[in-house]
Amino acid sequence: MLDGIGGTRAEGWLFRLLRQLFPESAARETDTLVHPPYAGFDLRMIYRWIWWSTAAVIVLGIFREVYVHNFGLDTVLKDLRHISLEQKHSFQAWHQSSLAFFGLLMTAALAASEPRETGLRHRWAVLAFIMAYISLDEQVTIHASSVVFMQKYLDLQGTFYVVPWVIWAIPLALALGAYLLPLLTRTPRRYAAGFVAGGAIFVGGSVGLEIIGGAFQTLYGGMDSWQYTIEFIAEESCESIGLAIFAVAILEYWRCARPDISVRLTYGTPPPSES
Repeated sequence: MLDGIGGTRAEGWLFRLLRQLFPESAARETDTLVHPPYAGFDLRMIYRWIWWSTAAVIVLGIFREVYVHNFGLDTVLKDLRHISLEQKHSFQAWHQSSLAFFGLLMTAALAASEPRETGLRHRWAVLAFIMAYISLDEQVTIHASSVVFMQKYLDLQGTFYVVPWVIWAIPLALALGAYLLPLLTRTPRRYAAGFVAGGAIFVGGSVGLEIIGGAFQTLYGGMDSWQYTIEFIAEESCESIGLAIFAVAILEYWRCARPDISVRLTYGTPPPSES
């Protein structure tokens, strides 16, 4: 259920004036309030969009690497940067950011609706913050801002010089996992398994395979080797698949385990009390 409620004093005066000038519109508005419109979304279509779009991103990214490897960059299609799995500001980055933003909306609503006495509200809120960070980072690469600082002031060698941000990412991921553990243990097993699988595949790709990618850059002399190309295809694929699994799991949790949740849009005034 989605209700629009509230307004400022000036808006209230304006709407009263409009009702006097256009009584027929006021009647239609009253009828709308008595019989509110219904907006329905077929969850099967959402699931299909999540899986098919994820598959499309990965397939297009692999096609781009095969094309560039065989025909080079000096072609009519150039480097096909927009479907690259590695480049930022690409279709892949937008797709991952969209999935994470969808997860943000769902987890934020769960945090707001969670009863305080369960003690899980703050954990849902932390999970929502994680999804917000992932969504933002896919577009503006926040984690990369620590690279120059760490390379300059820390005596790093080899893999950790190439991808120094994993030094703080690993303990942070472990700490967040430990903090969210009570949320997982008190969630029905089928949904908790989806959350864990999505998170593990995403972190395994973004952190675990990133370490392997750094090692390949060190061993094979940069980012042009076929070993590194295979690594970053696997890495970005894991990130997309992990986010897709989490999005489906959180949507299933909302549909089956928390069907009582309703969302209201308020504007300056609290919603009316339920009778």
